[in-house]
Amino acid sequence: MNDINTNRVEIATASLESLQSRTSKESEKHHRDREYIAAFRELINVLHKIKKDIELITKFRSFKKYVKAIYIKERLIYLTGKYETALKDLQFTLIIANEERRRNETEALTEDLAEFDKFFETVGAKVDYISKQIMNNIKTDIKDLVTEEWIKMKIKEKDINYFEYSEFNIIKEICKEGFGVVKRAETSDKKQVALKCLTEKKSSEIDVKVIENFIKELKTLRAVGYHDNIINFLGISKDRIGYVMVLEYANEGNLRDYLTKKFKSLEWEKKIRMTLDITCGLRCLHFKGIIHRDLHSKNILVNNSKLLIANFGLSTEVTSNSTSNKMGVIEYADPQCLKNENHVKDKKSDVYSLGVLLWEITSGEEPVEGTPSEYQQLYQKCWDDDPKKRPDIDQVYKEISRQCNSNCTNEQEDSLAASVILNTILQ
Repeated sequence: MNDINTNRVEIATASLESLQSRTSKESEKHHRDREYIAAFRELINVLHKIKKDIELITKFRSFKKYVKAIYIKERLIYLTGKYETALKDLQFTLIIANEERRRNETEALTEDLAEFDKFFETVGAKVDYISKQIMNNIKTDIKDLVTEEWIKMKIKEKDINYFEYSEFNIIKEICKEGFGVVKRAETSDKKQVALKCLTEKKSSEIDVKVIENFIKELKTLRAVGYHDNIINFLGISKDRIGYVMVLEYANEGNLRDYLTKKFKSLEWEKKIRMTLDITCGLRCLHFKGIIHRDLHSKNILVNNSKLLIANFGLSTEVTSNSTSNKMGVIEYADPQCLKNENHVKDKKSDVYSLGVLLWEITSGEEPVEGTPSEYQQLYQKCWDDDPKKRPDIDQVYKEISRQCNSNCTNEQEDSLAASVILNTILQ
């Protein structure tokens, strides 16, 4: 019996020590709720009393145990009741504490998940950005490679003349354009030329478009550059940045500047000849299935009083599937582009721009004295809001040729024919 009681005391003592340890290390540290701690303390207090009573009983001798039997029984019943009450209180506070802890853990987990979502969004965006950069770099490398190989092949086959950049002297910047710089230079044989150079690379996306436009203009000029009214393509060179187009130099600048300086001194015969120059150049382009898409007076150059169409970076073939449609200079833009941003420029868009140029050359602000009404009607037809009502380039050419009253018509026809023949041979 004493051994049993001793075991009970040891169990109670161990439980007491465990609860004391948990109270001091866990409860007071992690659970500050007063009721929770009070329930723990009440349970510990009851166990202390049970422990003391059991220790006392074990010391009684048999006779004393018998005498005290009723008291001991009542005492144990009382303490057992207190123990059960304290235990229930503790269980209740534990349930509340666990619920509170679960709620706190859920809130913390929700916050953590939100942070993870933000993190993965950031990482995902970064991965997408890096992927795009890699793809852009690959595209640029491919474009550079294709351009390099195509040009090398044409130079090797002697389809394109090559100039050593060191051969050029007195190099001077003339103007800046969308994808580069135009410079004036002098060759070793004292001939003036224009150098169209690419600018320093800034970003992969821009570089791809720059290279596309550069090679597009180069191919267009090779196809039509022999026409008297289209800037002449002379060949290719290479500076420290990349390839350079060598072009005919226009010694009187662009048409806008030319008209600003000489408009009042130009007679009707000279002006109608100028309009015929542009019309013949555009007729050649349309004959070859090429749409300029950016005709305006700064893209028309003047060399020894002869007008030359230039800057073919935005040009495209009629059969091209491209839907790119940059507006260009708004005063010369087809109204259909203003009404519908998805409208794709076509030959009639070029005719509209030509109509503005016809007005600009001969009228300025008001129709110049001596301008025939037929001429005014012609450029007004070119301006028609409905593309279907605009004349095509052949109709414009015939009307201007009729009004020209000079011997230049056959010369213009010969130039167009020569251009077609030479381009056929090159192909």
